[in-house]
Amino acid sequence: MKKALNTFSAVAATEAIQSGACTSEQLVQNCLDRLQSRENEVHAWQYFNPEYALEQARDCDRTERRSALHGVPVGIKDIIDTADMPTDYGSAIFNAHQPEADARCIELLKNAGAVILGKTVTTEFAYLNPGPTRNPHNLQHTPGGSSSGSAAAVADQHVPLALGTQTAGSIIRPASYCGVVAYKPSFDSYSSAGIHPFAPSLDTLGGFARSVADLGLLANVLANKEIIVETRRPKSIAMVKGPAWSAAEEETHELFQLIHELMSKNDISVQEVQLPLEFDEINEAQRFIQLKECTQNLNKYYENTPDKLSEKLRLDYEYGMTISDNDMRHAYELVENCKKAIKTLFANHELIVTPASAGSAPLAESGTGDPVFNRMWTAMHLPCVNLPVWLKKRSLPLGIQLVGEFGQDARVLSNALCIEQYLSKK
Repeated sequence: MKKALNTFSAVAATEAIQSGACTSEQLVQNCLDRLQSRENEVHAWQYFNPEYALEQARDCDRTERRSALHGVPVGIKDIIDTADMPTDYGSAIFNAHQPEADARCIELLKNAGAVILGKTVTTEFAYLNPGPTRNPHNLQHTPGGSSSGSAAAVADQHVPLALGTQTAGSIIRPASYCGVVAYKPSFDSYSSAGIHPFAPSLDTLGGFARSVADLGLLANVLANKEIIVETRRPKSIAMVKGPAWSAAEEETHELFQLIHELMSKNDISVQEVQLPLEFDEINEAQRFIQLKECTQNLNKYYENTPDKLSEKLRLDYEYGMTISDNDMRHAYELVENCKKAIKTLFANHELIVTPASAGSAPLAESGTGDPVFNRMWTAMHLPCVNLPVWLKKRSLPLGIQLVGEFGQDARVLSNALCIEQYLSKK
């Protein structure tokens, strides 16, 4: 049976377009057909215009190839400014808001010839208040947040690539819940210009895809330079449970053991590493930084239209206002000390393997899930990749999180490409 174009990875899609096996218009039409058949259930999209998407695709088919993403559709988290599409930031305050200019990442995608398929649902200002999106594997469960629509759209085969952002766990956690590959690069690897800020010292642009190779294509465009991603077997892996291990569910214990055995089976040196005591406080430090910086970026909304903020955001904003300057100094200093300590670990191990989430996606009524296994890595600005895993007798996917040394993004992606291959054969 011929594979539907909407199920193609970005790599397969670009190869099909380049070879003449399909056109961009045909690919985009297949994606739109899938999107429209499922959107009433999944609710992944805040805005899409089928005719405009097809118009972009036809233009790609008429013009010279500009990059590997030429003609490939991409979903855009609705926290990112688009001059030709509304950008609501997940907030009633910005209903049908139309930015005057594209975010820098949108400029780069357009210059590369990518098709902007539409805007995916984000939680309110990319925080914790849930949006309407549901997990496509089970509609009773959350897709995670805040990049909920992007993760669900890729998982449900609406689009091969989508952009997301992470301030605590908003890329890696939804990728784990939805069973897709995802990447949060080293902090400031990609421009944040035109992305609504929440906590600027943490906010990081990244992406969702069907394969690690897809993420390599996206990285080359968003980093605006060549990033070579090729299979690289890590010589030594540190298995890190981390300070939140008590929150790990039974299936995460099972996954951790499976990965340990799989790496050992493939002759990779594996060592379980206990982090120093200062890491016990890093999640709380990250939370302090996130909420205090939020009060500097959302203050005009809190002061002028507090009734249009969710109760969750309003209460956490008010908590952020109570965090003292002394507490903030301690939080920033603790994170810096942890950054120094983690360098010692990377002197002996090429890669960290740790859970992407406490377990599989919880019920939607309970919220978007807990970023407890993501906060520390975001705080330290480290590159992270989620690889999806389906355990036997489990109805929802899990994710394993690969963490690399700061600035070594090509290496962590190359390591991820290797481990992805091992997982496909398990």
